[in-house]
Amino acid sequence: MSRHDHLRVEHFIEALRRPEAAATLARRTLDHVIGLCPECRRQWEQLRRLQPVYLTALDEIEISHPVEGESANDDLDTSPEALAEREKVTAELRRLQRRAKEELWALLRLAPKQRVSKIRGARRRYRSRQLAQMLIAECRSQIHNSPADAQSIVELVPAVLRWTLAPSGPEWARALLARAAAHRANALRVGGDLPAAERAFIDLRAELAARPVGAPTALAEISALEASLRIGQRRFEEAEQLLVVAGLGFSLAGDRRGFARARINLGNVLFSAERPEEALAVQEQASKILVDEWQLETLASITGRVNALGSLGRFTEARHLLELHLDTFERSKDTFSAIVYRYLQGRVALGIGDVQLATERFSTAREMFIALGRHYDAALVSLDLAEAYRAAGKEQGLRRLLLDLVTDFRHRGVESETQRALKLLSRLSE
Repeated sequence: MSRHDHLRVEHFIEALRRPEAAATLARRTLDHVIGLCPECRRQWEQLRRLQPVYLTALDEIEISHPVEGESANDDLDTSPEALAEREKVTAELRRLQRRAKEELWALLRLAPKQRVSKIRGARRRYRSRQLAQMLIAECRSQIHNSPADAQSIVELVPAVLRWTLAPSGPEWARALLARAAAHRANALRVGGDLPAAERAFIDLRAELAARPVGAPTALAEISALEASLRIGQRRFEEAEQLLVVAGLGFSLAGDRRGFARARINLGNVLFSAERPEEALAVQEQASKILVDEWQLETLASITGRVNALGSLGRFTEARHLLELHLDTFERSKDTFSAIVYRYLQGRVALGIGDVQLATERFSTAREMFIALGRHYDAALVSLDLAEAYRAAGKEQGLRRLLLDLVTDFRHRGVESETQRALKLLSRLSE
């Protein structure tokens, strides 16, 4: 509110008609008075500890919008007054989203160590529901290519929602905080620190037991992310159970995209558990509900099918599927997807006996994973590279590589991959 934009009678009339308009009016008054009067501004700063309580009532204007997949309500009031009212609500939502987007980019321009202090030092900025949602979305978008950055971004959510942490805080805030904690744990997993990810999920489950969250999509998302950790730990039975829960939650909420992700990950569980026929069937089912806009899910489904076909020894079909979707991988312009494509090329090449191409593709994929900070994925690719080295008769340096992998997998608590490395090591002396 500018210095010359005074309150008018119509503002008060509007506040009587709509409770959310009253909150808007109070916020306008606060801005106006603090902006004009140094003494009011000084008193406001002295009440810093009470500011969150007051701002809770002012900053949160509940704006409902349809869940993905919901149809419009045929009983909506279409009178001119009702249409004008909905337009005001929509305009306010857009304003809040624009402001949150500006705040997001302002934070991302800062060094990670400066971001929390920036949030805490602000009088009213950096504390909205929209900003918290955008931080989680930004974490998800960066997780494949920069897990460390994704983690530092999602760790800002508790600071943004700090004013909601009272025991009587709103339900939506608890859901957002729980989602943020799950994404932080997932970033630790992607970065290769499986023990830390495990501890983070244990803490989150304890918090959910103490302060339950009722939002089905949030609970489904948490279960799906935890399932990814169980896949990495090779705890397939637990991962399968979590994904069944996640799929049910997404289905009940009408979230088709989330449901597709859960099915794709279930296919990954079945593949990793050496059940490739079931994995292929689930991946093919998932592919039938995907749409063009869901590019990452489409790429994950293709990856799952190629892997399953390879495990079934159907490498010609796997190569054909991979070549058929080359343009899909290239359109993604995503570094992680490019690495996965090279890895899949290596796996198919090793299956059809082209050891030189397999060695080249695995080496490239491993180096690129390391460059992204995805050291666990690099270790997994190193096992395939060891297989290629052995097939080519290149045993020089292979023993050292396998010994390092044994140590690495034991540290991460991944027993099955430890045994696979030991098995390869034992074959060197045959």
